[in-house]
Amino acid sequence: MNNMNEFEHYGLTITGSSSVERPSQNESLTRPSDIRECLFNQLRSAYSGYQAIEEHLMYSEDRRMTEDQVGNELHYWLTKRRLDLVFSAIEANPYLQFNLVAIPNVLASSNQITNLAREFSRNHLYETNIWNNFYSKYSAKELSGTRKDDENNVVFSLIPDKLNPTIYGTVQEIRGKLRELQQIYPEIRVPSVLESIAYWYILKAQNNNAIINFESTYIRHFDLPEKRFYAWKCVPDTFIDNNGRPCMDNSNIDHPSYARIAIG
Repeated sequence: MNNMNEFEHYGLTITGSSSVERPSQNESLTRPSDIRECLFNQLRSAYSGYQAIEEHLMYSEDRRMTEDQVGNELHYWLTKRRLDLVFSAIEANPYLQFNLVAIPNVLASSNQITNLAREFSRNHLYETNIWNNFYSKYSAKELSGTRKDDENNVVFSLIPDKLNPTIYGTVQEIRGKLRELQQIYPEIRVPSVLESIAYWYILKAQNNNAIINFESTYIRHFDLPEKRFYAWKCVPDTFIDNNGRPCMDNSNIDHPSYARIAIG
């Protein structure tokens, strides 16, 4: 755990926009229908994250979903309401981009998720840094964020590549801010730990088209209950640091930080 503000630790001043300037890829997205096409174009990379989870959980062949089957569920999930939310966010910040994430609607244990994170760093410069004893305190339901009462086979989310500049504070403070926003936008939520690991795989599948660093990947899972970690109360946080090291870390609930909020 970083016993200081995570953003100070990584030498960052977050303003809600990426520290790496790049041309906007959103200039042609003038209508929600354009966004729908753009998100369907991400299906291949989203499916790579989905497949990684399927393979790691050792699904039998008859239980596995094809890319076309995942795309069919996406067709029904990607409602006008969700497209309008994306469109409004991009109108407010033309440099903002959303990444389509898809995970199987299953429960994955702490061991399964941490092993998936370790597998991500295979043939990688750095091994994944994981606080196993901390993550083992959470149930499969808490870490997976899946919906077993939902008949769908896939859980989708749209994760922005930038932190939300309006949601900043301690865990208690940002929980309150999120609840207020959810009264207006019930579709928004915090990505689950399992989704965050799938997000790494998806960014990796985009090759050089994605910026992979602390700012683009940091997720503080403040929707989960805090747990004791040595002298502190903490919640999980996941990210790839600026050296490229994947981390399943934890965050002191009394330290302020920004939030990454998904459309789910």
